[in-house]
Amino acid sequence: MSRLRLRSQLALAAVVAFVGVAVYLPAVGGGWIYDDHPLIASNPHVHSFAEWPRWFLTDFWNVNPDLVRLGTRILYWRPGVTATYALDWWAGGGSPLMFHITNCIWQGLACALAYLALRRWLGRTWPAFAAALLFAVHPTKAESVAWIAGRTDVLCLAAILVASAGIARRLAGRHGGIAMEAGGTLVAYLCKEQAIVLPCFAAVEAWVALGRPALELGVLWKMVRAALPQAAIAFVYLAIRFALLPIGPSQPPPHIALGEH
Repeated sequence: MSRLRLRSQLALAAVVAFVGVAVYLPAVGGGWIYDDHPLIASNPHVHSFAEWPRWFLTDFWNVNPDLVRLGTRILYWRPGVTATYALDWWAGGGSPLMFHITNCIWQGLACALAYLALRRWLGRTWPAFAAALLFAVHPTKAESVAWIAGRTDVLCLAAILVASAGIARRLAGRHGGIAMEAGGTLVAYLCKEQAIVLPCFAAVEAWVALGRPALELGVLWKMVRAALPQAAIAFVYLAIRFALLPIGPSQPPPHIALGEH
C-alpha cells in the first residue's frame, strides 16, 4: 500500500472514530449507575494497584464478602477490565468522569479498527466506510460506551480487531504480525469470554489473504488450517476455565450447563 493510500485510509478511520465518540459525548458527565457501584465505586480492590494479583485469582464479581456469601453470580474472569478500573480510579481520583472519557477513547479505537478490518475484508473503501459508520452509531453500542461497567465489550472487541490485523500481517509475511496477534489475543481473553470467536476472525483473514475466492472445499480447508492456532488457544482457555473457574452460578441451584450457557 502506498504512503498516500495509507494516509487516506487512516484519515477515514479517524473520521469513523470521531463520529463514534461524538455520539456518546453527552454521557461523559454521567455518574455511577447500576453495576458501577459494586464493581467500581464501592470496590476497594480497584481503588489502588496494591491488590493486583487478586484480579487474576478471583472471579470478576468477587468484590465484597456479602456478595460472595449471599449473591448468586456468574463466575466471569476479566482481570483486564478490572485493571482498567484501577487505572481510571488512579488517574481521575475516583471521579466517574475519567471512566467515561476512557470508555469514549476505547469506543473511538474500536470504531477505527472496525473500519480498517472491513476495508481489508471487502477490498473496497466506501462500502467499508458506510458499514463502519453504521457500526459506530448503532444503538447497540449505548450500553457498552455510556455505561461505565459495560466497557467489557468495547475492550474485548478492540483487542480482537488488533489480533485480527496481526493475523492479516502474519499471513502476508509482514513485520510485527505475530506480536500484534499475540498481544491482541492476550488482552481479548483478559477482558471477556467472547474472545473465543477469534478462530472465526482468523478464518476470514485467511480467506482475504487467499484473494477472496469462492468457498470451495480446498479453500475452506485452508481457512480451517489458518484458524487452528486460535482454535487451540480457545480450547485451552475453555479447559482451564472449566477446571479452575467453572462457568456457571456460584451457588446451586439452579445449575447452568456449559452448553446452555
